[in-house]
Order: sequence, then structure tokens, then C-alpha cells
Amino acid sequence: MTKTTLLLCSFAALALHAWAVPVLTVNENKELVINSQSGSEVAKLITGSIGKQITADNQMFKVSYGKDLRGRTNIIIYPDPEKPQALEMTVLGQNVKISSDAVLTVIDDGSGALSQFQAGMVGTVTVAGQPLAGGTSAKVAQGQVSQVPANEKVFPDPPKPVEPAAPGEPEVQTASYEGLKVRTVEGEVMWAPPGKDVLEMVKTASDMPLLRVDQTLANGTSIQTGPNGKAMISPFPGCVIAIQPNTTLIIEDAQYKKSNGDYTRKTHLNLKEGGVISTVKGVKPESLDYQVKTPLAVAAIRGSIQGVWADSNKVLVIAAESTSYIKVLGPPAFEVEVKEGNKILITKDGAPQTFQATDEEINAFNELLASIRSLLAAADIKGDGDKIGQGPVDEDALKEKVKELKETLRELDPRLNNDPMTPIISPMPLPNS
Repeated sequence: MTKTTLLLCSFAALALHAWAVPVLTVNENKELVINSQSGSEVAKLITGSIGKQITADNQMFKVSYGKDLRGRTNIIIYPDPEKPQALEMTVLGQNVKISSDAVLTVIDDGSGALSQFQAGMVGTVTVAGQPLAGGTSAKVAQGQVSQVPANEKVFPDPPKPVEPAAPGEPEVQTASYEGLKVRTVEGEVMWAPPGKDVLEMVKTASDMPLLRVDQTLANGTSIQTGPNGKAMISPFPGCVIAIQPNTTLIIEDAQYKKSNGDYTRKTHLNLKEGGVISTVKGVKPESLDYQVKTPLAVAAIRGSIQGVWADSNKVLVIAAESTSYIKVLGPPAFEVEVKEGNKILITKDGAPQTFQATDEEINAFNELLASIRSLLAAADIKGDGDKIGQGPVDEDALKEKVKELKETLRELDPRLNNDPMTPIISPMPLPNS
């Protein structure tokens, strides 16, 4: 073999090596298969794989693989933090390039007909030659690639189940609003009127300031639950707030009023520590101003169900249904959104991270929601457009619903997991509006 031939062979080998990239596909068994470009299998991951170290074609990176609550494939790819390097590979048929400080999240509908390639907030990601700015996505539909802004959905919302009206349900009539009322109390729950502190009331009052069922609460009221204490309050028709044990809460502002023909529903809670689960059903988002303020962030709900747990060092928000909007107080101050089925953990010293909620968490919320729906259907708690449900109330049936609700609440806490899980996306600032 001549020297020229040897040089040509060497250059060919170098060229082949330089352009060799790993290939990631999902097989018929729904496993994520990672091959080198030569076709040899490097790894095969099952759903639930977290941060698996991969070395293929002289590239080192980590991969998490699983499914979200809608059964969609989720793939998260990022460089090895110990030895960060720029990456290039083929993922679900698309050529992608990931800078050494970037994260790529791929969501696929399972059929390959629709996929989303989403860039994190730092670094650069390129999909099929198209660079993605922080937080934006590439939509791949039937093989065609197009860019999608950060605030635009790639996947359509799932159809909402239609709940048939119960036979013989009394017709809803307009009734006067009784104000923010206590619906259930369990265990030790104390309260203090506006301008007072619960501990001060305990020290100075002749009787223990225990919260009572059917008690009407004013703005500025403080509520404190003990280790076994729980309470449910209804600030306006269509809303129930489940206050969890070991919680200190101030009702800063609760309003339900009609102005110029429009109804306004406003509730601002100051959660000092502990947890609240908020359920809002049958209320138009444009008429709703609902916020839970914590030491580190403010969580806004636009409808449906949301859980917030907080203390001075961390905040956990779970969006069981619909999207929650979180304003991190900072510094620096910014906003993030938590998609349905996800949760966000905000710590005092670290960046917020969004995680997928566990099936147990979502199931627990759904059970709670089913019980709250029963309570919402009773008397003046029901939200029906801009009316307050008022009709004949079967007291025995109502007591049974409250009993079921208490049992659901009693079982809820042990199944709520506050530990972080696999990151789904980097925190995504909302667009300026």
C-alpha cells in the first residue's frame, strides 16, 4: 500500500469519525434505543429511567426517559455535567445539536405523528438546522419541522369529560351570598380576627379561639391548624379551600360582588407556612383573581385544582388540573408557568425546577376533587355561571358528603410526595403582556 493510499484511508477514517453521531429511536416495545451511527446498540432504556450516563460516538451525555400523565413519550438529553461538551445526534429522525450548557426535552405523542423539541432557557439547541431561542420549541408534524413560540401549545388540550346532571336535581335559583364561610373543621383549628394574632388570642382570650363550622370570616382573619387540624372554607360560589395540618394562613382579601353587570371573584391568601389545596369549578377565568402568596413566590390559579405547600425556605406547587402561574419574588423576580400534571419546587437558594407530578399525587388530587365536587353541589357553595346554587338541601345527604370529604382529606397527606423528580423543562419565563 502506497503512502498516498494510507493518507487517503486515514483521512476517510477521520472524516467518518468526525461525522458519526448517535441515533435515538423508540422501538415497538416503547423502549428508548440508543445506537452508534455504525448501528451497534449502546443502550436500551425503559420508561422511568433517570439521568442515565451514555457514551456513544465519542460523546458523553445523560438521558432521562419516561411518559407523562397523557401517555406521551418524554426524553430529556443534556451533556454530562462532569465533562460538558457540545452534542450532536439524531433523535426520533431529527438532527439535533446541543451546546455544552443546554438541555433538550423531546415530547412525542407515541405514534410519531407529532413531536415537540423544546430548548431550555440557557445554551443553544438546533433542530433540523433551525436554532431555537430559550424556551421555544420545534414542532415536528408528519415530518415537517416548524418553530413554535414559548407561549404557544404544540399538543391540543385533551377533551374535558362531560358530567351529566344528576336526575331530579333542583333548578338553580339566584340567592344572596352569605360571605366567606367555614364548611368543615377537623381536629384543632384556631382563628383570630383582623389585626389579631392567633397566639395572642390563645394567651388573652377566656376561651380557646376555635374555628367553627358555618362561621363567617372577615378579610384579615388568621387561621392556624394543629398537627391534626384541617378546615375547608368557601370564599365564593364555586370555590373550596382545603387547609392542611400545621398551617398558618391569613385571608388578606376575599370578595364576591357585582359591578356593571359583571361578577368578580377575588381571593388573596397569605400562606405563612403549611399547605392549602384550592379548587375552583364553574367559574369564568376572566372573572377570577385568585392568589396564594408565600414567603418566596405567589401562585395564581385560573380555574380547577392546585396545591401549595410552603415555608420560609421552599415552595412546592402542584397543578393537578389546568395551568398554574407562579411569580417568584426573587431577587431576581420573574414568572414561570406550571403545566397540568406538573409541579414546581422553588428554594430560597436555588433556581426553580419543574417536575412531573407522580401518579399517586394526581390520583390523590382527583379523589379530593371528586369529594369537593359533591360539596360544591350542595346549597350556596355551588358555582353556576354568576348564580349561587340555592335549592332544597337534604341535610342527611349533606352530612354524608362532608363525611366522605373528611375521609378523603385524611388519606390525602401521606400520598403527597414533596421530593423532586425528573426535571421536565427548565423554568420558563412567561412572555411580557
